[in-house]
Amino acid sequence: MSGLVIRDSGGVVEVTPESAAWSYVGFEVFRLDAGKQLERPTAGREVCVVMLSGQADFAVGSHRWTEVGSRDSVFEGPPDAVYAPPGQQIAISASSDC
Repeated sequence: MSGLVIRDSGGVVEVTPESAAWSYVGFEVFRLDAGKQLERPTAGREVCVVMLSGQADFAVGSHRWTEVGSRDSVFEGPPDAVYAPPGQQIAISASSDC
């Protein structure tokens, strides 16, 4: 898999519109251990964070959500998600391994 990117930030996969020759959509997959945090700017894009597994607390601008995530693996029902509009900072704090 030549497009696999592994970084110290916990990033496992990164596909940008530019790297995939797409017009709009990109995605990243991150693995966070319990207690770890991740902050990302949305810049000029809408962002949807989908919890594949585990639970985390989220902050987007002045909005806060706690214990987002309701499944232990990707094979256990539909995921929970958090939306962030363009121009916001997303802060994620893993309350369990995610």
